[in-house]
Amino acid sequence: MTEKSTREAALEVADRQMKAGGYDALNFADIAREIETTRPNLHHHFKSKESLANETVDRYRAGSMKMMNDIIAENPDDFVAYLTAIENGFVAWLPSSDRTASCICSQIITEAGAPEVLTQMSLEFFQEKQDTIHALIERSIAAGKLRSDIDPKRLTVMTATILMGFQQMAMASTDRAELAKHLKGFLVNWVAPYLPKGQTP
Repeated sequence: MTEKSTREAALEVADRQMKAGGYDALNFADIAREIETTRPNLHHHFKSKESLANETVDRYRAGSMKMMNDIIAENPDDFVAYLTAIENGFVAWLPSSDRTASCICSQIITEAGAPEVLTQMSLEFFQEKQDTIHALIERSIAAGKLRSDIDPKRLTVMTATILMGFQQMAMASTDRAELAKHLKGFLVNWVAPYLPKGQTP
């Protein structure tokens, strides 16, 4: 395995560990065992547990924002199209998912023992996502695709709250296939009252 592939493989395992249990779940020995390398070799790439965690969160954050921005780029002034894409992706993912969280940062912000820098990175990530949604809502209002009397900030907070609730339901559900059926169409129906009169999702 090349140095680059060792590093990337370690980050992939670290990503899974942190989604499952946050910073506390990060374990060099388990990562080394899974990718068939040594702990000294891992420490060559990542000097400490915190440095590995920082890079894992950075990698997760960059990937999540790229996915979000790629979806928005397809319909840059259509909030409903964004919600539809998010819902379709979530519903498709649910049946094969497990109790592992889909968001590292959700784990970090609830973890008392996480380093402060990780908590701050996670909070900044959530703010970045909300800012991106807020800007999309404002463009959608300007394009006449959402009601002009809507408070963009309020709708942003409501959207973020609902999407975080989706993630919590995925972790708590014992039948994700059944949950997927119930959530299909939920976001589209929820946003319908915010559309201009005569428009449908």
